[in-house]
Amino acid sequence: MMTDLQTNNYARRLLVELFVQFEADHNWFQDEECGTVLDLMNRLEVEIARGFALLDEGQELPADMRPLVKLRALDRFLKESTGFQVTGLPAQVTLEGDRRFYVYRRPLGLRQPSIQGQMGGHLRNWVAHHWVIPEKLYGYSVEIVRPTQFLISKFEALRQRRELLRVAIYHFEEGVEIVWHENLLPHLQAVDLKEPEKQWNRVERLLERALQQRVHVLVLPELTVTPALRRNIQHWLVKHLGRHSLLLVLPGSFHEADSSRPSEVFNRTQLLDSTGQVVMDHSKITSFGRIESFEHIRLGKRISLLPLPIGLMATPICLDFCQSDHPIREIWKALGPEWLLVPAYGNQSSVNAHRAAAKDLKISHGSRTVLANQHPRGEAPARGFIGDPPSESTPQNPDEQPAEQADAFQVEELRIWPDETPGGNKSGPGWVN
Repeated sequence: MMTDLQTNNYARRLLVELFVQFEADHNWFQDEECGTVLDLMNRLEVEIARGFALLDEGQELPADMRPLVKLRALDRFLKESTGFQVTGLPAQVTLEGDRRFYVYRRPLGLRQPSIQGQMGGHLRNWVAHHWVIPEKLYGYSVEIVRPTQFLISKFEALRQRRELLRVAIYHFEEGVEIVWHENLLPHLQAVDLKEPEKQWNRVERLLERALQQRVHVLVLPELTVTPALRRNIQHWLVKHLGRHSLLLVLPGSFHEADSSRPSEVFNRTQLLDSTGQVVMDHSKITSFGRIESFEHIRLGKRISLLPLPIGLMATPICLDFCQSDHPIREIWKALGPEWLLVPAYGNQSSVNAHRAAAKDLKISHGSRTVLANQHPRGEAPARGFIGDPPSESTPQNPDEQPAEQADAFQVEELRIWPDETPGGNKSGPGWVN
């Protein structure tokens, strides 16, 4: 007999081992799924319950038990027995070869059941409550950041009250003129904005609009907010803490030197909470441009994820989300965050690429993408988008937005409480979708 701690550790490790084996060999998974369903037929749930009972008694699962039966029993047992919080740091499991994985307990699904979700050949049908996330993926390190208790309680309160999450994006219709590093031209490294004070006035007016419209999450475009203006936003959030409803602000991104390595410049964004504190940051891992004129930055090597009561959240910058000839598309399928807040800087074709990537993740994972895009020329807006407005959000009443703001400032209301319809759980790993 194992102690509770030993049983939980055994269950997590076996869950990871099986999960990794199945995602690495899709053909084996499909053969095993077919054989399991055919051989057990009406006894499938009975066998799963038997596995659960053995774990509950502190016993290991029999060697001859079907791997998928084990997987379902482990998934169910850990959900009901471990007691760790959805939004706490996930448990870590180390396999042979020093391969480390997070076992993340997911919140209940937020999307309607889909036909795809009822089909065979999807590991999510066997692992409904957990997600196994590798600590290293395609050469990038994956970090799960611990959220503050303040953020957890605020989002949980919204979810419990079944209050719609008000998400807003903005693009600067007047355009944003960037000061590029003269010595590096034609390669592009941003140094400042030509009229930073004027830009701050625009941002401040935008924050006031967000305050008036009770926005919870605000995302601004790439290369529109300098580090100095970001600090202004932080001060504004503190000053108006008792008035605004903002829970998260992603103030675009900008090129900035690393504090520990001043000679290295990154394209960086920082996710801020209600009090202006940095929740997590992200350094762009892909650059735009061609050989003759490219974005002159040091590329990041880390992907951060924030676990919240409404799901995992990521903040990729522009091409970090939609670059088709880069493993990044596969990375997002493997990680499957529920939310992606994306600051971008590009034309309409860039927005179309983001929309295609968002649609792909929406279908396979139910992910929601919030894209704030700035066209290099302000007169051509190339507007971003929020989630999937036709199917899941409540558009802002046009009467609530003055005509001069209707295009630049977009607000959508998204449902964040679980779908209680059977089969409505969150999608599973993209590796086997």
